[in-house]
Amino acid sequence: MGLFVERLKYELLGFSQRPSFKLNKTQAMLAEEVEENGYAYFPNFIDEDKLGSLIATIKLHFSEAREEFQYKGDTRHHGIERTVPEVSFFSSDTQLLDIGSKVMSRQLINLFTLGNYLISGNQGTSGGGWHRDSTHPQFKAMLYLTDVTELNGPLEIIPGTHKFSNLRRFNRKGLLPYNQQWLTEREIAAIENEHENRITVTGKAGTLILFESSTLHRGRPIESGERLALTNYYYPKNSNHEQILKNFGVA
Repeated sequence: MGLFVERLKYELLGFSQRPSFKLNKTQAMLAEEVEENGYAYFPNFIDEDKLGSLIATIKLHFSEAREEFQYKGDTRHHGIERTVPEVSFFSSDTQLLDIGSKVMSRQLINLFTLGNYLISGNQGTSGGGWHRDSTHPQFKAMLYLTDVTELNGPLEIIPGTHKFSNLRRFNRKGLLPYNQQWLTEREIAAIENEHENRITVTGKAGTLILFESSTLHRGRPIESGERLALTNYYYPKNSNHEQILKNFGVA
């Protein structure tokens, strides 16, 4: 019940203190899609001529074992923008920040950027299995730096599972307790049977994905090739940034 009350307060606070953000037509469309479905995508976010050098730089960064890397079937570096300046164009993008702030009804900041390199053959998956990042809403922006097909570990997401009304319905039916973050494939199948099936988000290199990460999602296990991506982690401006950075091992 405690988490339910906290989430209810969060929703009500967002309505009562909803700031206004000036978005252009494309930004507004993307924000509306995320608010409705939990995700949106936009192709060709980065020019193709910039991709080659960026990919080479990040692969070189990941080519040597480092203490700050995390290995859970994939190689991850939280805070990669702090040591790879070529990532700053993405981590500091103000348009993404404005879209996220509109979606979350709060002024956000990008606390850090994750660099993620997934290679087939290691039985790896990006982020583990099915989960939601938090019981409270959170906004992320992911950029595919390589072509991602159904075989390359794409993002899978179940639209609408971020909405408070659906969370209440899942809870009443015993499908998803308010405090549960990780789910089995069987639990996901039960939610899909009640609600809506998963969407697999494939895309060419340079595809941008915006999503509200309390929406149920996972990185599909990679079967072939590789997947290189960047992800911005946005948090409210007044949150405890020091503790969050410590939790993710970002110095």
